[in-house]
Amino acid sequence: RTDLNRVLTVLVRRARGDHDDRDLLQAGIGTHVRFRLNGQDRSAGIVGGDEADPAAGLIAFSAPLARALAGGMAGDVMPFNGSEDAIEILAVERLELD
Repeated sequence: RTDLNRVLTVLVRRARGDHDDRDLLQAGIGTHVRFRLNGQDRSAGIVGGDEADPAAGLIAFSAPLARALAGGMAGDVMPFNGSEDAIEILAVERLELD
């Protein structure tokens, strides 16, 4: 989707009383990202360096994968490891840490 389509979608939703703006949430620190990489669905939470725990699915914002995801939104295709369309972002949500 284009940026204009995203904005129009949000405007229509808000006009209907739905203030959910998850479609405009960008991947970055404090987000949980579901994505497809090399044909496999994966997910990761992007956190600060001190909170990173790859075994728990939490990656530092400075990690190569997090940098590749940064700024992406649901529906975007992002470059990674030399491939222009390596990552398809499926969803971006606010990260809920326990």
